[in-house]
Amino acid sequence: MKILFLLAGKDLPSTKLRVLEHLKRLDPCRWQWDLAYLPKTPLKRLWILTKAMAYQGIFIQKKLLHIWEISLLRALNPRIVFDFDDAIMYPALDPSLNTKKALSLKVRNSYKNFQRMMVYCQTIIAGNSFLQQEALRFNKNVYPLPTPVDTDRYNYRATRAPGDQIIIGWYGSPGNIPYLQRLGDVLEKITQKYPQVALKIISQKFPELPGVRAIHKYWREEEEVEEIGSFDIGLMPLGDDLWSRGKCGFKLLKYMALGMPVVATVTEANRDIVANGIEGFLVSQPQEWLEKLTLLIENPGLRLQMGRAAREKIETSFSYQALSPLFNTILEKAYLG
Repeated sequence: MKILFLLAGKDLPSTKLRVLEHLKRLDPCRWQWDLAYLPKTPLKRLWILTKAMAYQGIFIQKKLLHIWEISLLRALNPRIVFDFDDAIMYPALDPSLNTKKALSLKVRNSYKNFQRMMVYCQTIIAGNSFLQQEALRFNKNVYPLPTPVDTDRYNYRATRAPGDQIIIGWYGSPGNIPYLQRLGDVLEKITQKYPQVALKIISQKFPELPGVRAIHKYWREEEEVEEIGSFDIGLMPLGDDLWSRGKCGFKLLKYMALGMPVVATVTEANRDIVANGIEGFLVSQPQEWLEKLTLLIENPGLRLQMGRAAREKIETSFSYQALSPLFNTILEKAYLG
């Protein structure tokens, strides 16, 4: 069985984590594949798409194709699997766009393209339950599959001695900094009340957070595990908008793999990951953030207990050892069923 994987870009995290790492774990005697990275020019894309007839199946990762592209592909080879792990049908244009009636023209066009892909593809793989429900509007053959964590790589914890500084940490891209800034008042109260507590931010840019005791660390891939592993508590604040609901919580998975409790905004995806009160806390209001952070700061035993539970959850439910067999099963049903 030979599959053509159509990928948006070799350096994209979703390509690496949701496709390439799984392929390393497939049986090479049973599965063969070629990788094609979709170019921008129509003629080059056409040349790649016309090769579809030579394969037993097509796998598209996250890329919403133009109508002529997906129509041609379906005509040449209808056994198409589409995988996505973001709310690609709801671009992050405005956090207030949380109902379909409020969607701008650009968002409506994105949703129309998404709808077409869901209808034209035979099988859909969705990164979380919210995305799964969106896909089920147009296709009954939808499988949820979270993005796995490499538990061999993410297996580090900084040692702590009594009286050491307590690090509340946030890691993310500059585009997600506005979510962290919404916690400014809470974090100011925390760092003012507890002199031993500091906020550590790992990113390529850093926000202004007046009154917050902060440590800034520029993100470097080779240092990521050690730097995130220095956190005592991991944060994942989000907004209440459709784009945020589509986020698959990979930040949480990294925190938890490194054995720390988490405090995160309540979303469908985060509920899929965190058992509230077991591996951390899911909150919505500023007062809840303040209360749960205070509880964890004042109870080192609880941090340790939740951190151990978090690591165990990742090993059993969100590792490649747990999820690559499911990836293989989905391919078997799509291409061999």
